[in-house]
Amino acid sequence: MPSVMHAVTNFVNAIVGIFVQLFNSIFAVFHAIFALGLDVVNSMVTIVQHLVAMVLDLFQGVLGFVAGEFLFSVGSRTLCMFLVC
Repeated sequence: MPSVMHAVTNFVNAIVGIFVQLFNSIFAVFHAIFALGLDVVNSMVTIVQHLVAMVLDLFQGVLGFVAGEFLFSVGSRTLCMFLVC
């Protein structure tokens, strides 16, 4: 035959179980929000890295071309000066 103490124990266990599950659900929501934020930040960092790499590749090509043309024009002028003299 169930006693009053047994009923109170079951009631307290049920209430504690409800609060534990509520805390677990709240923790899961915050964990999901935190993970989403990290994914967004990680994606933004990756995008910035790719943009920086693209710009550096572009300038490397442009600066290499400009430097090559400058050195070639200076070298050819110097060579022409020596050949004419």
